[in-house]
Amino acid sequence: MTYHLFIPANEWIAYLLGAIVVLCVGLAILSLQRRNRPGVRFFGRMMFLAGFWAFTELMGMYAPTLEAKTRWSQISYFSIALIPVLWFFFCLAYTGRLGNIPRKYRAFFSGGPVAHPGAGVDE
Repeated sequence: MTYHLFIPANEWIAYLLGAIVVLCVGLAILSLQRRNRPGVRFFGRMMFLAGFWAFTELMGMYAPTLEAKTRWSQISYFSIALIPVLWFFFCLAYTGRLGNIPRKYRAFFSGGPVAHPGAGVDE
């Protein structure tokens, strides 16, 4: 008799998302130790938000009701919208060009993604 390891696709995804949460939060914590490096501030925040996104997706997979799944999906929008902005700022800081952009314009770049997740909630 042969036995095959069969785990449904959702469980493989759950294991993968759990590993992503641990990896991203670990990288965010490690970035705290290297604060003086260029771009690390944005990289740490970006990794934390990526881990938060994976966590909310994991919670949404195992949410018991459709309303709970929808709520977890809406919570994940916050991190999904901010990750590209943080990536942009990370690239600018890493290359040394972040100082060329005044602070008020940096806030302008971040304002759209922060306002976006709340814009689609009509309930």
